[in-house]
Amino acid sequence: MSDEPNVASDNPYQSPEAAPESTDFAAAEADQQRIASMLRQTKPWVRFISISLYIFSGLTLVYGIMIAVVGGRLLGRIGAAPGIANIIVALCYIFPASFLWAYADRTSVFLQRRSSATLAAALESQKSFWKLVGVVMLFGLCICVLVFAYTAYRST
Repeated sequence: MSDEPNVASDNPYQSPEAAPESTDFAAAEADQQRIASMLRQTKPWVRFISISLYIFSGLTLVYGIMIAVVGGRLLGRIGAAPGIANIIVALCYIFPASFLWAYADRTSVFLQRRSSATLAAALESQKSFWKLVGVVMLFGLCICVLVFAYTAYRST
C-alpha cells in the first residue's frame, strides 16, 4: 500500500486520481448571503458620499468661478489664481465621485444577480476609487515635503 494520497496501491504506474472536492454548498450560500448583506449595508453610504462629492464639486466650481471673476477684476491675473485653483479642485472631485457612483451601481447589479462576475465588477470600481485616493494622497504628501523643504531652505 502506498503512503502517497490518490495513488492506486495495486499499480504504482497508474496516474493519480483527482481527490473528490468537498463542496459545502450551505457554507458557500451563507458566505454569499453575508457578502450581499455587507454590500447592501454599505451601498447607501457609498451613494451618499458620491452625491456629497458631486455637490461639493459643484459648489467649489461656482465659488472658483466667482473668485476668478471678482479677483481678476480687482487684482488682475494674480487675483484670479485662487479661483482657477478652486475650479481645478472642483473638476478633480468629479473622478472619485464617479468611481463611487459606479461602485454603488455595480453593487446593485450584484445584489440582483448574485454572480461572481457582478461582484468582481463592483469590487473593481471600489479598487479604482481607492487607487485614485492613494495616488492623490501620494501627490499631496510629495507637495507637502517639497513645500516644507523649500520653506526650510528659504529660512536659512
